[in-house]
Amino acid sequence: METVLDFNLSARSLKSKVTLRQVIESYGIRIEGRHICCPLHNENTPSFKVYEEDTPEGNFYCYGCQKSGDIISFVAFKENCSAGQALVKIAKNFNIELITKDNMASSLVSNLSLILTKKKKETPKEITEDLNWRILAEKVQKEFASLEQLPVTYLLNKNLPHIETKSKWDILIVPMRDIDGSIWSFQQIHADGTKMFLKDAKKNDLMLRLGPETNEFVFLCEGWATGASVYRSTGRTTYISFTASNLDSVAIQLKNKYPGIKIIVAGDNDESGRRHHQIAIYPEEYKTDWSTIYLRQGPEKVKSLLLNRSSSV
Repeated sequence: METVLDFNLSARSLKSKVTLRQVIESYGIRIEGRHICCPLHNENTPSFKVYEEDTPEGNFYCYGCQKSGDIISFVAFKENCSAGQALVKIAKNFNIELITKDNMASSLVSNLSLILTKKKKETPKEITEDLNWRILAEKVQKEFASLEQLPVTYLLNKNLPHIETKSKWDILIVPMRDIDGSIWSFQQIHADGTKMFLKDAKKNDLMLRLGPETNEFVFLCEGWATGASVYRSTGRTTYISFTASNLDSVAIQLKNKYPGIKIIVAGDNDESGRRHHQIAIYPEEYKTDWSTIYLRQGPEKVKSLLLNRSSSV
């Protein structure tokens, strides 16, 4: 049977044991100070900055080629390989055991041991919270698997079918997954559009992918209805961040896992919808989203506006 790596947990474990500086120096590149000539393209003036802590750009940023990310994306860029291949290369080079779906699912004890390898700045309260999230996630996964895709009022109102969703009574159930697809929680959307998250469940850094996995061009949206409208109209893989404050986090994760990916936010045209640092396209009318355009003018209009404008940004 093929061994399946848990990318998210393996990446977290690996990054707790090796630094970007060590990875770069393993290529025979000496780092003095915080700026060096970029190892990812030819240059004579140092423009590659190494960060000791996590930042919105990741652990490195080049002002020349504008590449950024963490230790995994650095190796992916350097070796011209996928993030998964880069993860394995680093682990082999530094003799680090990776976490598979089998050896992490045997008990919650293995999860706890991984959590305890986190950075020292995390408090016992945060560690306990993480463990509780994992316990709740197991229950959520079982419940979501038991649900069906039945008609609900919200879908009828939005003129949308189920896309990666299920239903419970007249409530739309939207799974909230991590970058590797594991479900941690779900969002409940009622007939009147009221959205609720599960109490005490993990919410930040989660997402939902509509469409096939790709490392090329994707859209990123805030809400499920907007994302589903964009995906159904354009046929382009679309990610859902669930909240405006989570847009940057999802974008950073995607850039780290898929070096070179092009992300365009199909944004809500309101104040909160603009609180991110990504390339974005908005409907012209204030307090309007792409789901509204989809309902008012149809999928062809959404497709035309988004794809035409995407080619120029």
